[in-house]
Amino acid sequence: MLEIQNLTKLYGENQGIQNFSLRLKSGSICAIVGHNGSGKSTLFKGILQLIDVDTGSVLLRQRRPDKLDFGYLPENRSVILDLKTTELIELMGKLKKMDPMKINEKIDEWMAVLRCEALKDKKLKACSKGNQQKIQLICALIHDPHVLILDEPFSGLDIESTRVFQRVISLLKKRGKIILLSSHRFDEIESLCDQICVIKQSRVVQAGTLEDLKAKTNRYTITLSNDSMLFYKHEPGVVDVIIDGNLTHYVFDDGKQCESVAKHMVNERNHRTLKVASLTLDDLYGEL
Repeated sequence: MLEIQNLTKLYGENQGIQNFSLRLKSGSICAIVGHNGSGKSTLFKGILQLIDVDTGSVLLRQRRPDKLDFGYLPENRSVILDLKTTELIELMGKLKKMDPMKINEKIDEWMAVLRCEALKDKKLKACSKGNQQKIQLICALIHDPHVLILDEPFSGLDIESTRVFQRVISLLKKRGKIILLSSHRFDEIESLCDQICVIKQSRVVQAGTLEDLKAKTNRYTITLSNDSMLFYKHEPGVVDVIIDGNLTHYVFDDGKQCESVAKHMVNERNHRTLKVASLTLDDLYGEL
């Protein structure tokens, strides 16, 4: 069990992270979602003891964790370009006090999982950014840490590499690892995570399981053009009206009422645009 209690680190009035608390059991994944500057990286650095926090505590299995308990993929990628891929991984393994034979075993294992065996004798400067990222992920995994912290792990990856990373993360979950990852896109993490924390201006503004957050998006919209008079704002089931240029979005919390009103709209008025859709997790995030 990883327990984070009231973790706070402030650099200004709304910069850093404030009173962050979370409990994660083995074999679970939590996504920390927020815009750039919302506090995600500060949170991770506080958990990793890379910065001194103002208040709060982090416990792993009811004890203060050692740095070797963690594996970390930072948001800002950096590698020693003149080294070969295996030389960088070996260096990271030695810094983590690993046996040389064990390092070689883990290199073979993770290169196979990440499908990058062809990179074994390449210098990092000859590798694409996506392949450099795979090597950095191996560096984070090489010592078999119990907790993985992955800061924007999908950033800059193509579709194929994103799928490989998602598969590796799912594998780590099956192996009982605790995983914290950040993203600013729900579509990248929806299928992976057990819990989601949404951060805005250093504070958690939404938190819960994927099902909890999806329940909050159980809303439907009808989008019309040329409706400046807001003819339907008092229709049954309308919970919000959003104006976006010449478009009007009528928000409903009931799908059947939304469908009924849409039929009336079709019969009563000739709008250039009429679109009915359900809100997604991305919509919820965009409203924050």
